[in-house]
Amino acid sequence: TADRIAAALGVSPTAPQRIEAGTLYLLGQAADRGHTYLPRKKLAEEARELLGAPPDLIERAVAALAETEQVILEPLVDPQEQAVLLKSLHTAESGVAARLRALLIQPPLPLEIDLDRALDWFEKTERIALAR
Repeated sequence: TADRIAAALGVSPTAPQRIEAGTLYLLGQAADRGHTYLPRKKLAEEARELLGAPPDLIERAVAALAETEQVILEPLVDPQEQAVLLKSLHTAESGVAARLRALLIQPPLPLEIDLDRALDWFEKTERIALAR
C-alpha cells in the first residue's frame, strides 16, 4: 500500500501529510460507497482505526484540509457535529441544489397538446377504450 511505501521511505506515522492523505482516502472510499460526506466524528474514528493516529492529529489534519479547501465542513442537525465533504462533491451537490431551486421557482411551461388526439393515440397503442 501507499502507507507501507511511505513508511519504507521514512515518512513518520504521525506526519501531517500521511494523516491528511489517509483522511482524503477515507472520504474517497465513502464516496465510492455512495456517501457525499462523513460526519466528522465518524471520519475521526475511521481515521484512527486506519492510521493509528491520535485524535488530536486527526483533528489537525481535518482542519488543515478545510483551510486549504480540499474538504468543506458543513453543520449538521446535531449542533455538536459537522459534515466533512470532499470539495469536488460539495461543488457538485451545490450545483445540483442550485439547479433544483431554479426549476422550483420557474413557472411551468404550458403544454400545447390536443387531448382528444392524445387519448385516441393512447387507446390505439394500449388497445383499450377509455370512458369519455
